[in-house]
Amino acid sequence: MKTIILGKRSFLSQRLKKKINSSQVYDFREFKNFIIFNKEKFNLIINSFYPASKLNKISSLNNYFNKSVGDLSNILDNINIKKINKIIYTSSASVYGSINENQYVSDDNNRILYASTKLLSETLLNNFCFKNKIQLIIARVFNMYGDNENFSIIHKLVEAKNRKSNITIYNNGDTVRDFIHVDDVCEIYTKALGIKKSLLFDVGSGYGTKIRDLVKLLKISPKKIIYKKNKINEINHSIANVSDINKYIKKKKFISIDVFLKNKFKFIIKKNKLIKIEKEYPNTINNYLNGSVIYGCGFAGKELAKKLIKRSNNNISFFVDDNPDLIGKKYIGKKIISNKELFLVAKKKIISNIIIAIPSMSHEKLMNLYVKLFPITLNITALPNKQKLLKKNNVEIEDIKNLEIGDILNRNTFDIHKNSVKNFNKKSIIVTGGAGSIGSEISRQLSRSNPKKLVIIDSSEYNLFKLKQELGYKSYISYVLLDIINENHFKKIIEKHKTQYIFHAAAYKHVNILEENLFSAVKNNILATVSVLNSIKNSDINMTLISTDKAVSPKNVLGITKRASEIITLSKSKDFHFKKTNLSVVRFGNVFGSSGSAIEIFKNQIQKNSPITLTDTKMTRYFMSIREACNLVLQSSQLKYSNSIYVLNMGKPIKIIDVIKKIHQKIYKNSKNLNIEIIGKNKAEKLHEKLTTRKLQQSKLKNINFIREKLINIKNIDYFLENLEYHMKNFNEKKLSLLLKKFIKK
Repeated sequence: MKTIILGKRSFLSQRLKKKINSSQVYDFREFKNFIIFNKEKFNLIINSFYPASKLNKISSLNNYFNKSVGDLSNILDNINIKKINKIIYTSSASVYGSINENQYVSDDNNRILYASTKLLSETLLNNFCFKNKIQLIIARVFNMYGDNENFSIIHKLVEAKNRKSNITIYNNGDTVRDFIHVDDVCEIYTKALGIKKSLLFDVGSGYGTKIRDLVKLLKISPKKIIYKKNKINEINHSIANVSDINKYIKKKKFISIDVFLKNKFKFIIKKNKLIKIEKEYPNTINNYLNGSVIYGCGFAGKELAKKLIKRSNNNISFFVDDNPDLIGKKYIGKKIISNKELFLVAKKKIISNIIIAIPSMSHEKLMNLYVKLFPITLNITALPNKQKLLKKNNVEIEDIKNLEIGDILNRNTFDIHKNSVKNFNKKSIIVTGGAGSIGSEISRQLSRSNPKKLVIIDSSEYNLFKLKQELGYKSYISYVLLDIINENHFKKIIEKHKTQYIFHAAAYKHVNILEENLFSAVKNNILATVSVLNSIKNSDINMTLISTDKAVSPKNVLGITKRASEIITLSKSKDFHFKKTNLSVVRFGNVFGSSGSAIEIFKNQIQKNSPITLTDTKMTRYFMSIREACNLVLQSSQLKYSNSIYVLNMGKPIKIIDVIKKIHQKIYKNSKNLNIEIIGKNKAEKLHEKLTTRKLQQSKLKNINFIREKLINIKNIDYFLENLEYHMKNFNEKKLSLLLKKFIKK
């Protein structure tokens, strides 16, 4: 049977033509003519896409999209489906980095754009082939190299060596890549034509190589290598999962990079050899385990599973239990496996969440189990001790709480009881930024208070979706996708639900990102707060602004914008429009369990056994569990100390390096060396944060203090906001920055 290869300029296409009998390579226009006149069945290999070598220089997005997706959809619209035997689509391993919760990230080299359109093409083909009953093989090719190609990092390193030119290596060269020779790819494709079913698989060797090791192997002069520490948006470890393709194609030997380079440079590779890195960290699409794992198939685990499955059968993947009498059996259709089997699953799949459902377990044993499970899952949750269940002798989904890094650091924490949120019973409440780290925990605790209405507002569709899956359908909870700077819309929501409480947690919080995005920081951290305030004029609503220790003597954009929000909120309380309104500000430091926090970064680096990047060994921070912080925020809303900022009692500051050492020791028990890389503090960071520079006073509630603030005249506030909006509209960053710095010093 004839095989048509679409994509004449493709490096892979030309090699495939030599390897596959009765094959022909066409470009897009030639193939359109072939479609018209062809009368026989054929296989189709699609390599047609925007050239990878030109990816950094996209001048026309329209042209890019047409070459990437437009041409493909045009072909599918016009092809005779009866003539197609099989389609093989050449995708890319880059799709594993295409889905990112933080959508607004640097993509200067167009990697995310490229990966996203590859994923879109996969979806387009899958949709077409499934509907028309055509066999489809999607081959996600990893880092392909070979003679006469001009886009791989191997080619660039060889060129740098030959020309003795400089080359920039990002992420210190510590990224790991799976390299596969084009001839090995051709062999896999040739055999894949004989597979009689639809498949999606990785095309790689199953081993990885550090870019830094390639540089050493080629003996490129250190003077010619520019190592950059700054992170570009890419996956640290990208190694093919070859288990799926090995079921159908037995390929035991691959062309090694060592041999390939030895043929180019005869004098190389006597002492230097590449270290092969086995696949330890799964790539991130199609490798997620579907649903949570319940650890413990006793009474509590079974009751919890029944309630989770009632919401969705996909909420639970399987059970884990240590009882040999249960292992291998099923409960409500879900298999019960052993602890050993769980660790085998973790080598092949990403486990999003493990729920430890053993309320009778002592705290010490729970922490030991947490430490064992920590390296194999993204998140661990647990049911509390029997005495702390919301309903005696009954398990509720709301009982599940996140286990955090703080739980294993021997911190003295207080437990969250249902009584602590009783003031919100039958109340109507809004949480802005309600799907973020702080906002979602506030929402969780409020959902247990039996409120009349809980409106969770967030601008992230993805995070709202995740929270809705977790909290499930409840008639009193609404999930609203909204940018709260839309004042009219926000005001209508307040009026519709007759809102009594607002917890304003919406804010941008990442220090380094905000340093380069002043306008976005002002819009989200200041103007959105003003929008909330304007929306509650002449009401008796209780509004709480969530602030940060970065607002104390601020040095960075985050701190400056949050300090401005504090001043505006408290000063507005003296405006006659807010006589009946209770406006309060709560300030605290770092929390364990916050997504994207430094602790989360350290945790991920430790899990991956990567170098742990620390700015300074002397750096300290305040820490508190996210549960404690949010519970104190809820309690503080009941206080009424005028002109005051409430400051949570976070104990003494902790050295960051001590936290890293404790986490590492808990996980590895000194079996692995701790690799800390000191990268130096940038101008936006402080060595030590403070919660206040003023005298703290004790409130009537334990662990909540307050400081008195000097308020600014409301006319000065209005004048500042007029100037702020003027500079925002004119995109005058310099004047905007000066205005902010002057305002917070008043």
